[in-house]
Amino acid sequence: MSTLGRRGPDDEGYLLVDTRTGRFVQCRGSSTDPGVDLPPLSDVGDHPYDLALGHRRLSIVDLSPAGHQPMGARGTALWIVFNGMIHNFLDLRQRLERLGHQFASRSDTEVILRAYEEWGPDCVEQFNGMWAFVIWDGLRQRLFASRDRLGIKPLLSAHASPVVAFASELKALRPFSRIPAELDPVAVHHYLSLMKVPAPFTIYRHIRKVMPGHSALVEHNGSSETVYWRMEAQPSAVPDANEAVNRVAQVLEDSVRLRLIADVPMGALLSGGVDSSIVTAMAAAGLPPGALTGFTLGFPAETDVDETPWAREVADHLGVPHHPVEFSAEFLDTLPHLVAIFDEPFAVSSALGLYRLAQEASRTTKILLTGDGGDEIFAGYLHRHHEVDQLWDRIERRPLSRFRSQRAWAAAETVRWRRPSVAELLRIRFRSIMLSPREARDRSFNARRTLFNQAEKNALYTPEWRAWTRGSDTLSWLGATLTDPGGDRLTRWQVHDVRTSLHDEMLAKVDRATMASGVEARPPLLDHRLVELAVNLPAALKLRDGGGKWILKQVGERYVPSVMLNRTKRGFTIPLSGWFQREWKSILGDALSPAALRRVGVFQPRGVEAVLAHHQAHPGFTTAHMVYTLLCFQIWHDVFHQG
Repeated sequence: MSTLGRRGPDDEGYLLVDTRTGRFVQCRGSSTDPGVDLPPLSDVGDHPYDLALGHRRLSIVDLSPAGHQPMGARGTALWIVFNGMIHNFLDLRQRLERLGHQFASRSDTEVILRAYEEWGPDCVEQFNGMWAFVIWDGLRQRLFASRDRLGIKPLLSAHASPVVAFASELKALRPFSRIPAELDPVAVHHYLSLMKVPAPFTIYRHIRKVMPGHSALVEHNGSSETVYWRMEAQPSAVPDANEAVNRVAQVLEDSVRLRLIADVPMGALLSGGVDSSIVTAMAAAGLPPGALTGFTLGFPAETDVDETPWAREVADHLGVPHHPVEFSAEFLDTLPHLVAIFDEPFAVSSALGLYRLAQEASRTTKILLTGDGGDEIFAGYLHRHHEVDQLWDRIERRPLSRFRSQRAWAAAETVRWRRPSVAELLRIRFRSIMLSPREARDRSFNARRTLFNQAEKNALYTPEWRAWTRGSDTLSWLGATLTDPGGDRLTRWQVHDVRTSLHDEMLAKVDRATMASGVEARPPLLDHRLVELAVNLPAALKLRDGGGKWILKQVGERYVPSVMLNRTKRGFTIPLSGWFQREWKSILGDALSPAALRRVGVFQPRGVEAVLAHHQAHPGFTTAHMVYTLLCFQIWHDVFHQG
């Protein structure tokens, strides 16, 4: 459990169970569970067991010993380990009390146990929140594991007979000798395109991520997995814009209200953008003056990416104390440490800034409200949600233009750091005319999510890795998951975002960076009620006048002046190109040297040298992240697989 100490610095506990006899021993010096009588503490070395529950606690609700985990429920054979927060637990508790259940704590953890006792595995349908938990049901001799609908909290599983294990992070599963630490070439292949390893993959063959909205049952005769929630496109029944604005405002306000429940100080990540400004404004309205602090990451030396002035303006308007956090060059030395926090290669560079911000916020608070999810559910990624259609509308209006111009997706098939051959261009153009109009747009939509394309990855790999990844294609894999659930094209693409990139990228980044600092992040925009409502609104209520998130801005104007909500979208950008020329020059030279590349054996030195030269000639967001993606993989491999 020490591997997860950063996620839970306040308390720890574990329970060993002999499921064959029903005997158990709690391996701690004191029994702090709510009313379960345990036998005297035994010598663990002499005690037979085949089930172990371990927990590290970040105390947020009910800070007393009654909130200790693993937690048992009086009068039952149920035990739980749980990470997250059930935001509607007070309402659920009242319902359960009316049904005759009694509680020994004030925690949401005990509410989960009683809800499971009442409704069994269907209890998760009653929860509004973020969670990853495992329940041992001694009466039925089974484990029940579940992950929240949107994947806000991580949950991993490993099945290496006869061992079945669940954990919040890879580092907790890596010590199991029965689980081979064998790299998955398909996971590496997808990582290079997406800058992270997408679910259900992990970097290891024998460990998988439990998908959002999924639950699992493990019994002596086998295991099974069920889908209790899945984002679907459902035509909206909202009759007009005014009612839609009112409904979005009502659900979002209630979501924020639920996420203000805590027994510890609270802060908000405030960038000055639409999403964080609205969340901060609603939270400030629901708390006593001065009870909420806004935290903003600042880049004093990089004024083109510094959001501090905008955030300060919003904070001053709301009367919220503002805490700017400077990102200094010295912090860049923590890159190997940050790579280790993520357990597997993760090259979404904004995680650097978020980790710095969470570290500073942890000095005074344990909860940070965030604006995560706004772009996905309200169509804020204009380069994908809007410009793809604009481009293809122009192309399809011109006869034969799909044959003559391949700007929409040819970049997904050529190596950008070298001139394509005539044969390659002819092959690309021939394939393009074989695509249906919908396939062409979908492929363009997904291509804008990718970094390295298929041809570029093949140019980078050693011959062995090229052979191991043959037949794997990230764009085809993404396309297979972009099913046709109905609704307009924008809704289809947003559903796809929620099912894939949201939890793999945004939420993974936020969870690791904050929990590694002993801070819990809460995203009010990802209340499942709001997600279902917003994604299924008509496109005209999200995209208007060339901009996105129209309806969210209408809601926001009730709290923040419109001028603060209609600035040019900037995004949370890390100035990688400049750092590669200065602060990271030496680490770049070491990690991507020919000797280091040969030692790891995945990338050819000649290919990596070409990428570095391409970035030198064309410095920018894309080429810098090409370099950063290779750098993070090499550092990760050194941290976990060298020596």
